[in-house]
Amino acid sequence: MLRVEFKIWYGGFAKHVLENIICEEARNQFIHIKIARDCWDKYTFPTRVYHNEYHVYWIYQHAWENDIVLTQAQELAILFHDIIYTVGDKNNEELSADYCWEIMSPHVEDTQVVEDACDIIRDTAQHFALVPQLTNEQSGLVLDLDIMSMSLPYSEFIKWNHAIDKEYKIKFGGSIDTTKRVEFLKKFLKKKPLLFEDMFKDREQQIRENLHHLIRELEMGK
Repeated sequence: MLRVEFKIWYGGFAKHVLENIICEEARNQFIHIKIARDCWDKYTFPTRVYHNEYHVYWIYQHAWENDIVLTQAQELAILFHDIIYTVGDKNNEELSADYCWEIMSPHVEDTQVVEDACDIIRDTAQHFALVPQLTNEQSGLVLDLDIMSMSLPYSEFIKWNHAIDKEYKIKFGGSIDTTKRVEFLKKFLKKKPLLFEDMFKDREQQIRENLHHLIRELEMGK
């Protein structure tokens, strides 16, 4: 998976998100740059192959390129939603939300924005729930954008999938249980709809086609 150097990641993403939220006093102390650097350092940890700095950068750029208007809370949630990530840990979302609150709340005038962002981050745990229960009305758009790479042409989709596989292989010693992987993907396909926002309804069929294609390859041992 691609990587993004800090200068580009900051200038094309984090700078806009953070400068628009933190208070003037914090900006004068360049705290937004420190926060951005800390985030980038976490996302670029060597074991991060999919859940890395490029993933969050790509989400933001995809929204911008497609004229999707994001709230401040949604932008902040994108920045922090995978800030804490350990393969297989069911507490990733909660820990990421807690980290967002700890880092951001002292430096903003409107803490409601941060609270909403934390709600959205926690809601990303609902990605694979057959009947998702979202706690914030702003969450659906971020959840959709988070998996939008699954709607890319199969040749691009599979690159993202290989990055996920590599993370698991690093964690579990170079092997993946293909049977469990197929079961997981088939369970995800039972979710209806896969996407929350009407603007993305035309993308859902491509996601389903990509997943069926991947399942066939896994079952054939490719």
